[in-house]
Amino acid sequence: MQQLRNSIGTSKRQLKKMSEILDELYRDVTEAARKVKQDQTQSVEVMSNNILADKITKRMIYLNQIKNKKPLMETNARLDELSRILDWLEQ
Repeated sequence: MQQLRNSIGTSKRQLKKMSEILDELYRDVTEAARKVKQDQTQSVEVMSNNILADKITKRMIYLNQIKNKKPLMETNARLDELSRILDWLEQ
């Protein structure tokens, strides 16, 4: 009977120790997953900002070409607005 109690006590201690180790591993894995997700989100934001900046720049070049042929107030207003948006994206 004493041997059975000792065996049960040892098993309980081992289970508790294993549970603590698993809890710690779970915390580490979830933290690593959170960091990876955050890094991916930031890289996607940077890529999308770069794509937007490229499109805006191309549009500004096109508008400048039109402006040189036919100066229009509307073209100037669009260029100013695109310039402000581009500045905001680069912040």
